[in-house]
Amino acid sequence: MTKDKKPKLLVIGASNFVAKAILVLANSMSIQTGIVTRNPKSLKSTSQNVYDYYEDPYNVLKDFGPDIVINTSTIQISKDDDTWHAFYMVNVCNPLKYIKSAEDIGQKLLFVQLSTLRPIDSGLYSRTKKLFSEEIRYCCNNKLLNNRIRFVNLLITTLYGPNDKEDSLISYCFRGLLEKQGELEFTSGKQKRDYLHISDFIALIRLLITYHDMLNWDHSNFNEFVVRSGKNYQVRWIIEQIRELTNSSEKVLIFGAKAESDWEYDQLPEASRDLEEKLCWIPKVKIRTGLEECLLYYKEIYSG
Repeated sequence: MTKDKKPKLLVIGASNFVAKAILVLANSMSIQTGIVTRNPKSLKSTSQNVYDYYEDPYNVLKDFGPDIVINTSTIQISKDDDTWHAFYMVNVCNPLKYIKSAEDIGQKLLFVQLSTLRPIDSGLYSRTKKLFSEEIRYCCNNKLLNNRIRFVNLLITTLYGPNDKEDSLISYCFRGLLEKQGELEFTSGKQKRDYLHISDFIALIRLLITYHDMLNWDHSNFNEFVVRSGKNYQVRWIIEQIRELTNSSEKVLIFGAKAESDWEYDQLPEASRDLEEKLCWIPKVKIRTGLEECLLYYKEIYSG
């Protein structure tokens, strides 16, 4: 690829919080973008190539010819009877089909996978995410994939920001408090989480897109990075901050009313040093600033 030629980006998944932010970024960078979605009819933009999620990945790659694929598609809670099958198909089989199709075509490709730092025993979501990345790691380490395909696995904790899904903790709190829904029930809130603002994460995606043709951290086709703010906060503290920002009464927060989660993070690893040393990526948004930004967004929606 010449220096002046911009890469073509294919985003798998289009309706989720992260994918939408990536598409906004791609538009700001004037990058030709393809979208793979389960509901292609809902996307009527003529500036983007839209593909059905169930279309053969070989045909998608052959038609669009991306330089970068970012897989944001996932499943966390399945409504299907065969829960394991649903997780396995979405988190393992489909992305593997894209990797295999790229190899069959002979496509030079950077495949960016959004994964998780959740413990593997926390459920099928983390287990199938881990299974996919380990399959690719094994193939790369044993030279079972051609060297035109490079893989970046991003291990993420908790992303937050405006326009997050309604059932996320922060969205739930802002909506309940701004709409004055009465008492809001929580667990004890003692568990700790690392909250990374979506704009910090998108800054990393921008760097990966910009330097995609020059990435070579350890001369391996498989690279895995821990992406986090580096600071742990008790969930209860986060909720109290939102209560304070919305000028709500302490009485509406009922801690201990819900059962504790059946999993918890082990000691979280430090953020990967290569992200700072070689990409100059450092999270910049402080948690209070990020929550204040969320407040402005949710006020327009829920304070009407």
